[in-house]
Amino acid sequence: MRKLTTTSYALLGLLALREWTAYELVEQMRRSLGYIWPRAQSGVYAELHALVERELTTSRVEQVGGRIRTCYQITPTGRAALAGWVVAPPTASRFESEAALQLIFSDQAGTDQALAAVDALDRDARARQEELLEVFAEYADGGGRFRDRAHVSALAARLYHEHYAAVGRWADWARAEIASWPATDSRAAHRGAGVARSNRADFGGRSGNEPG
Repeated sequence: MRKLTTTSYALLGLLALREWTAYELVEQMRRSLGYIWPRAQSGVYAELHALVERELTTSRVEQVGGRIRTCYQITPTGRAALAGWVVAPPTASRFESEAALQLIFSDQAGTDQALAAVDALDRDARARQEELLEVFAEYADGGGRFRDRAHVSALAARLYHEHYAAVGRWADWARAEIASWPATDSRAAHRGAGVARSNRADFGGRSGNEPG
């Protein structure tokens, strides 16, 4: 029997709120957790089967309007597993982005490609900020799902928005920096030390607990 993953616990967290169909879980994962834990639909379905096998959830099949769907519900064992995970030390955070990866290797292309990667990061960040502003408005007007958890959701949503706002600020800086490069190859390497000194001056004196 395979080991539980972080996605397993994310699903248990959602199932602790209510019963869901498989499709509803996929959508709720995308809507509420996609900012920090995006997962493919196929992966969610595989995790659901694993949770049933471990008796952390139960499943039942029902027919609604001629359609067959599977509903999932957390078990007491599943709640206990979730409670244990919530208080366990988390793994280190990580940031994944194909556009950022393309930027890192833009010395194999050119400044236009480097700028395109920056623009892609910026567009995505702005789009996510717009989505979050809609969420803020929904909860501020008394709407939103699971109102009894609004305080926790608001904290997380603020984190997401701050992250994407930081990406936007970085994108403005990155465009100006790339504009000073003669190319993305070694001809721009002399800029590296200067930027590193600037980074050290701006951020090197701060501890992780000091306000910005």
